[in-house]
Amino acid sequence: MPISDLCDEYGIKPNQIYTWQKVLFDHAESAFHQAGYRQARKLSAQEDKIARLEAKLQQKNEVISELMEENVRAKKEAGEL
Repeated sequence: MPISDLCDEYGIKPNQIYTWQKVLFDHAESAFHQAGYRQARKLSAQEDKIARLEAKLQQKNEVISELMEENVRAKKEAGEL
């Protein structure tokens, strides 16, 4: 569809279409870059959360291990093992 037909239909001048087109082409890369940056930040936040959860799991495993050692030691002292 010719630009002139669109302009007639919407009551705008062809120069406005070309101005919008120029703005789009001049700034489209930065818009996509920002979207990628937001996605990278979200991914980084998820990685941080995973790291915190892994550390918490490691700490839990250490506590369970210590409790099991104490339990085995107590059973040995009581003659149950």
